[in-house]
Amino acid sequence: MIYHVVSGAFTRSKVIACAIALVISTNISNAADVAIPGTGDGMAVLQAVASMYNSENPGTKILIPPSVGSGGGTEAVGRGLNALGRVARPLNDKEKALGILYTPVMKIPAAIIANPTAGVSALTNAQLRGIFEGSITNWKEVGGADITIRVFRREDADSVFAVLAATMPGWKDIALSKNSKQMETTQELLDAVQFTSGAVGYAPYGRSLAGTVSVMAIDGKKPIDAGYPSAVVVALIHKEATVTPEAKKFMDFMLSAKGKTILSTLGAVSN
Repeated sequence: MIYHVVSGAFTRSKVIACAIALVISTNISNAADVAIPGTGDGMAVLQAVASMYNSENPGTKILIPPSVGSGGGTEAVGRGLNALGRVARPLNDKEKALGILYTPVMKIPAAIIANPTAGVSALTNAQLRGIFEGSITNWKEVGGADITIRVFRREDADSVFAVLAATMPGWKDIALSKNSKQMETTQELLDAVQFTSGAVGYAPYGRSLAGTVSVMAIDGKKPIDAGYPSAVVVALIHKEATVTPEAKKFMDFMLSAKGKTILSTLGAVSN
């Protein structure tokens, strides 16, 4: 995401508001359409679920627009601009006070991803900690290619990083390498890892990652395996005052046995 300051003070909330307005103006074509703005976590999975749902419900179109972050989703729902939003973190007290309701729908494993040039597909937690802290700087040190490791990251408040810090031993107070490069969105990080030799980063897991990046097993566990250590909870949010019948119907579908089966085939874990 590129920020342009035209005049006056720049704030992230202004960018979110503009992005939400753009989503509404470009994607909503009739009253039965339901655009669900918010987090980039699990976006590919939700887009796939929406596509299947739309094919079976031609009278309604569920839209999963590009990420505006969890904060963008809560702002859109809180202001009554959208019937549903998507978040990858719990609601705060201010958001709850607006009457926003939180419905967890799936867990997305927090995946460690690398450019295939790394030559590695499995690492220990200790090795990963060394890579992200900067004490391990070449892939050959962990059995890979003789290539410099380039670490890409998100901001400290990012939901995937927060889950890694909370669940991975030794990550609670991890100090990421000073040479790491911070990316503004999950998609930017994915692109950077995919197209940068020696790159490593983290992102929500999805089967669509296969063939573009290497998804690391951690201590012998792949993201789809039982016992994999980290996952992000993705939830749909709404307000009773503004939720529509079409939006409620999609939420019910996500929580149904059929919806859970679809999530499982896409690499997510139903909640």
